[in-house]
Amino acid sequence: MDSGFWYASIDSSDTRYMGVAHIADNIRGLAIFSDSLATSKFLEPPNSDDYSRTAEIPRKYNDANIDFLDAWIVAIAERLNIMKILTVDRRHFKIFRPRHCVAFEICP
Repeated sequence: MDSGFWYASIDSSDTRYMGVAHIADNIRGLAIFSDSLATSKFLEPPNSDDYSRTAEIPRKYNDANIDFLDAWIVAIAERLNIMKILTVDRRHFKIFRPRHCVAFEICP
């Protein structure tokens, strides 16, 4: 999940709000979720290879203005063979061609 998903889930004026609301409703509030991150299995600590791959991704997609967090998500997803990404950032995640699959499945 990227930060855009969380922003859209709490801002009813965001045009993506309805698309993420049903998913966000299943999470017992942003504050509770944030508190749970310390012991959560949702967070995967990066390793040194992830940082190297994170540096490669913006170079590969140099015209797309990829930010650090998106590149970091891709690097970790590749390492863990994750193919489904929960994000509202379709613009960036649609262009990625991960090493482990043809493309990510983007939700919602």
